Amino acid sequence: MRLTGLRPVTINNYARRVSFVATTLGKSPDQLTSADAESFIARAAHAGISNINIATTCVALKFFIARTLKQPWNLAQFPRVHKHRKRRSRPLTRDEIRLLLDRTRPGRFRILFSLIYGSGLRLGEACRLKTADLDFHSYKIYVRDAKGGRHRETVLPRSVATDLRNYMADCRPGEWLFPSGRTHYEAGTLFPICRNSHAISTRSVQREFDIARSRLNFAGLVTIHSLRHSFATHLV
Repeated sequence: MRLTGLRPVTINNYARRVSFVATTLGKSPDQLTSADAESFIARAAHAGISNINIATTCVALKFFIARTLKQPWNLAQFPRVHKHRKRRSRPLTRDEIRLLLDRTRPGRFRILFSLIYGSGLRLGEACRLKTADLDFHSYKIYVRDAKGGRHRETVLPRSVATDLRNYMADCRPGEWLFPSGRTHYEAGTLFPICRNSHAISTRSVQREFDIARSRLNFAGLVTIHSLRHSFATHLV
């Protein structure tokens, strides 16, 4: 997958899906065939899994079986995906943004949500920000390896800059702006020395957003991506 040029997030997604199918069917991954893909489709449809999830899993299986195992791929028809049926999250009003941030516990999550809204970041981009990506002089954020492997720049909101400086001075996040709770430090040192660091996971951020949203009675579909939608809508 690396030699093909797939991005790390795609590699991780493919590997998880192939592992899930192998576990579900009780087979070793190197024994999977296109017939197993058909069997998985039938099981998944009966279990009520969405067509888009089934189709994405089939793409991962096709790559693994045809290109990695170099076995025949005879699945002629993929599950049909009705794109027009997909519900889209709506942008929030400014008052709703304030309410959401007020319901979020103070600290890194409130700052992270403020950055997603104020800078128009995707969730993964915000989680993978590094301290070196912030330019407080020009009020810019450098987004590395964004969607499609591109690099881009976006604005650093002045309203968030002060909170960010205080957060960095108090927490000393190190390489990652929002490090994972699994970060380990050297023992017995006066000043924390990071021994093993990871960026915060998108799941933990999504979970915190769901908690904050559950405290409010928002109409329509509101997801964490609504913050990015709101950024663009309010600029217009």
